This record gives sequence, structure tokens and C-alpha cells, in this order.
Amino acid sequence: MKQIKKIYLGLGVGLFFATVFVAQAQSLTPDKLQQLQDLKKLYKEAEAKNPALSPYTKQSLEMIEKIESANKLNKNPIAAPKIPIKPSAPILKPALKSPDHEVIKENFPETKKKISLEKRAAIHKEAQQKFSVVIKENTQDTNRDGVSDEVETLLGIDPKKPQSGHFSGFEKKLYGLDTPQKAARVEKQCNIGVLSGAKLSLEGFTVLAACPKGQQFALYAMDEQGFTTALGTQTASDNYKIVFVVDKNKLSPGKYTFQLEAASPLTLNSKNGQADVVGIVGAGANEPSKPVAVEIVPSTAIPQPQAQKIENVDIAALKNIKVFKTGDGRIHVSGVADISAMVVGTFSSAIFTSALLANVETGAFEIISAQPLETGDHEVVLYATELDQRVQSKPVQLKFSIVDVNQKRGAAPQQNFPWRGWWGVALGITAAIIAGFLIFRKKKAH
Repeated sequence: MKQIKKIYLGLGVGLFFATVFVAQAQSLTPDKLQQLQDLKKLYKEAEAKNPALSPYTKQSLEMIEKIESANKLNKNPIAAPKIPIKPSAPILKPALKSPDHEVIKENFPETKKKISLEKRAAIHKEAQQKFSVVIKENTQDTNRDGVSDEVETLLGIDPKKPQSGHFSGFEKKLYGLDTPQKAARVEKQCNIGVLSGAKLSLEGFTVLAACPKGQQFALYAMDEQGFTTALGTQTASDNYKIVFVVDKNKLSPGKYTFQLEAASPLTLNSKNGQADVVGIVGAGANEPSKPVAVEIVPSTAIPQPQAQKIENVDIAALKNIKVFKTGDGRIHVSGVADISAMVVGTFSSAIFTSALLANVETGAFEIISAQPLETGDHEVVLYATELDQRVQSKPVQLKFSIVDVNQKRGAAPQQNFPWRGWWGVALGITAAIIAGFLIFRKKKAH
């Protein structure tokens, strides 16, 4: 019975907000008023059984009372936020944000799994009906652009359409370059790939951007008092992309405005007056990026993804990771993440971004580079996100090397086995000395 109450509470939140939207356009009908009464009773029962829910249920109860009062006066009950949704892609509608929604996800994992399964089923149905694509697993990537069919369907992108130009369909959405007019702006202006209002972790975060190629740009954050903090500089790659990984405690908790501007040798950190060697903001001819409002929080309530393997090499106990380039040369990074998360991976050597939704049952994910990687040193940056909640986890940075493709396929990288190379020579010489000494003693004894 207790389990049923939990599920009813989760369903009640959705019913309540649905009622709010209906109430915008017309006075509440008797049956909807009864639904509000039932929901109010459910909230009070939940609060009585679990006082920890009080801060969350209180807000919803107050809102119900406002709707009831407004209905009595025959006024428009409440101005709920209007979210533009394309009729052709109803599954793109973000989940309504409320403290209750967070509590349900945190405390009722069975409800969370049910919601995730329903979302995934809706994505699969949309893919088949709209794009004639049958999705069989979360790693399926029909156009081989590094972004799964589930993610592309979720964003209204045809999973069969091949990538054209420097950006995949996912990256165009991420950077706001999804029209020819917007795409042309990347020659003059940076576009930050972070949703406005996003919550980023105090423990560290990732900022992706599309910028004019070959030029250096500084990322800075302005707090609510107008002080700016320089977060670093990067040079845009030949495919117009930049990835910033901001370290732990670089910013204090609070609200900030992020912006990118052209940079050269030195920028002053206006908050403490100290010089940070990150570039002179505004030194270039390019326009600054559009500002993006974010919030730095102690915890984003979305777990950091856990990488386990790169190209089937178990990385758990390794410091220097070396892998062989096999097959088509695309690199596979696998691990586990939260079942409701989208895992985003950016290979910073070539700077292209891959993404997929974690397996609903196990949380398993496998990020695959959009293109083959060259032999040498590389880095992949992973983070988990939930688009409807606009949250991003602390990033995971993995450095690895790709061994010469001419080495025997399937052989173990030398670095992973210390008895190879000079270690082997040293051990061999030592063994020979010991053996010789033992033989000498044996002969001497006779």
C-alpha cells in the first residue's frame, strides 16, 4: 500500500500541473475541481507520513489554493510558463520543473524507472512513425555521426540523415546553428553550447562552444554584482569547436552570466585584481558570444558517469592508458551512468561530440567517436545531463594513447605489461646472474 501511495504521489504531480495548464484557458470544470481536491488530500497524507516532503508539498498546496480562489472569482487562475512545442515532435516537451518532481525522482526509483521507460518508448515510436527508423538498442547510430538514434529523434533530427559540414545535427542543435542563417554566424561569433538556466556543479563543469576557427577565445563569468572571473582560454579547432573544462571551486555557488570573447595575451580577474594569464578580452575583431545565464550549485543531483573501458581495455587500474586502433578507427568508450541521463562525450583532440541515452535497465553507455582518431595522445571529456532538467554532472577527463595500427591486433599494449621492453631485459639479466651464481655454488660444493 505504501508503494502505491508513492506512485500515486508521482502521478499526482503530473496531474496537478496538467490541470494548471488546462485552467489557463478556461474556468475549472467540476471534475477538475474534484481532481484538485483529491490531489490536495494526497499531498497532505504524504506530508503527514513523511515530514521531509513538507517544503515541497507546501508550495504545491499553496498553488492549488490560488487556483481554487481564482476560479471562484472567474478569473484566469494562474500564468503557467508557456513552452513552445512543435506539434511534429511532442516528445521534446521538457518535464515541468518543480521541487516535487525532484523529490519523486530521488526517493522513488521505481517511479523514475517507469518514467524513463515511458519516455524511451515514446522516442522509439516517434522514430518509427516520423523517420521510419526501428530502434533496437540505445547505442544504435544509423548515420554513424557519433550520436545515437534515440538522441537525434528526441531532438527532432532524422537519424538517417548523414552529417554535412563540420557539425552533426546534434551539434547544430547544441550550438544553436540549426538554420543556414545561424550557421553562417559561426564565422564571426562564438555560440556557447550550454542551455540558458543550466545548473552546473561546483565540483567542476564542461562548456562546449562553436567559434571562428583558428582563433583564441576567453571564457569568463560575471556574477550578480558585476564582477568577472576568467575561466580560461582555448583556440578554436579547424572544425570550429572549443571545449572548456573548468576546475573545482573556480566559481562560488550563485548565478552567473557566461560569455566568450576574442582574446590575446593577458586578462585581469576583476574580482580580486590579480592577473590571470588567459587573454585580453575583446582584443579580437570578432563579436562576443550571446550571454548565457547559469547557476553554480554544490550538487546537480545527477551522478557523474563512470567510464570503465576504452576499446575493451579495462581502465580501472591503469594510469597510462594505451589502446590499439582497430576496425574503422573509431574509438569506443563504455561505462555506466544514471538510467535517465544523456551521456555526452567530446574528443578534444579533434573536437567532435558524441551523445547517447544510458540504458534504462542497467545505465550502460558506449560513446563512439564520430570519426577515426589518429595514432598518438588523446583526451575524451564525459558528462551526464538531463535536458528537461537543464542539469550537468561533474565531468570525467580521460587521457589515452592510440598505439601504432601496424602492431598486431589483439596484442596487449606494452605499457600495460611491465615485463615487456627494458623491464624484460632487466629481469632476464637478473635471472641469468642468479642462475649462474647457483650453478657456481653447486660446482664448488662438489
